Amino acid sequence: MHSDRAIEIRDLRPADAALAAALHADGFGQDPWPVSAFSELLATPGTFGFLASEAAAPLGFLLCRAAADECEILTISVLEAARRRSVGSLLLSHGLGHAAAIGVRNVFLEVAVDNAAAISLYRRAGFTQTAVRPAYYRRKNPQQRVDAAVMALALEAGPDAKT
Repeated sequence: MHSDRAIEIRDLRPADAALAAALHADGFGQDPWPVSAFSELLATPGTFGFLASEAAAPLGFLLCRAAADECEILTISVLEAARRRSVGSLLLSHGLGHAAAIGVRNVFLEVAVDNAAAISLYRRAGFTQTAVRPAYYRRKNPQQRVDAAVMALALEAGPDAKT
């Protein structure tokens, strides 16, 4: 952390749908999710997320969906102005700890192959690439599509896992 202020992590709640959509639009301006998508996801059983903030100012969030012993990281977004301050790492660590605590054994995600910063974050956390989804992500140009790297991580799950 490069600041005197502490970054706080709290649960992402259904009432945070508009905030999550705004943060997502900042991070994924080429293909942001609407407020309705966040409203629906945050109301879905098994979905959980966390919001990072500093001095009450939101910095980013993580959204996941767990089913049985698997969890998908649906999205993680950090404000451009807050990047390179370990916000993404803090959110990911908190989310993985929560997933392990609720019995998740396998976590997976998709990430655009041109998103080097995110791929580096996931690799540092222990994720490995398991597959590629061709032309998975849209870009501003309707003819431009980007492959997604499918990444996975095995967790030690159980009641003693960190949250």
